[in-house]
Amino acid sequence: IERLSSKTATLPRAFIRINGIDMPAFEVTLNRPKVCSICLSKGMPCEAFWDLAQAIACPKHHVYLIDKCSKCNTKLTWYRGKIRECKCGADLTKFKTVPASKELCELMALMRYQLYKNETIAVLPQSLNHIAHLDLRRLCKLLWIFSNVLFSKSSRMNPKSRYHYKEQLCTVAEILSDWPNKFRKLLNEKYTDYLINTEELPSFKVLFNWILVRLIKHDKSNSNQFEFLERELYEFGSKYWPRDAMARDSNSKLLMPVNMRWGTISEASEISGMHWATLRKRISIGEVKIRVIRNKK
Repeated sequence: IERLSSKTATLPRAFIRINGIDMPAFEVTLNRPKVCSICLSKGMPCEAFWDLAQAIACPKHHVYLIDKCSKCNTKLTWYRGKIRECKCGADLTKFKTVPASKELCELMALMRYQLYKNETIAVLPQSLNHIAHLDLRRLCKLLWIFSNVLFSKSSRMNPKSRYHYKEQLCTVAEILSDWPNKFRKLLNEKYTDYLINTEELPSFKVLFNWILVRLIKHDKSNSNQFEFLERELYEFGSKYWPRDAMARDSNSKLLMPVNMRWGTISEASEISGMHWATLRKRISIGEVKIRVIRNKK
């Protein structure tokens, strides 16, 4: 009964329990059910996995989940007479299914595995071993941050994951399935032109606060669960920022690449072998180009 209860043991009402795991309430959509028509047609039960807000496809049958009746054109509800029927009487098992990509289904399979934690029910996809150490809550947060922030087309904050970023989740699944190649490509496409052409280099910690703050800083675990992500970010940043401009603390410096840009006169003097006074003079007459890094937004 405790496992099936949706009430958390100690956390406030902003959290909800699903299959014994406490999650932020916006990550669960109990009032708007989703179903896999193929699962229902085979007599399988409704899954707790379907109640996750970011669960948009069935990893067993590689089709998108259905949340809307094609007959009455309304959202599905639990207030219906039969599990396999809409409240209007339409047979949910007869609905046309839409195929989902292999990458998306593997991501859904990982989410399903982290929810059930039972290999006999859900198998861990080997293609996503690099993020298999993330528990369900951290995995959902990573997907939300990627979908909500990284692909935002404006400075305004987008709605949270309960609004189902289907298009973004497909892109996120492709990035995570080909790690780190597609993530590096994404960083280059999103930031390289801006960083090359700007006169004043922005603060590294502000530009990438979607990782450094929302994911890493707010993670309460003692170990860095997002080290795989932070390491790639420092590799990209080393082309533009010096070590001290990127480091969060002494531990984060260990994740940075060996070759870094210099950030102070003393560092430049040590690297170039030039006396600091000579270096200052060459900077003042424009022979050595420098860029200013903002400390604040």
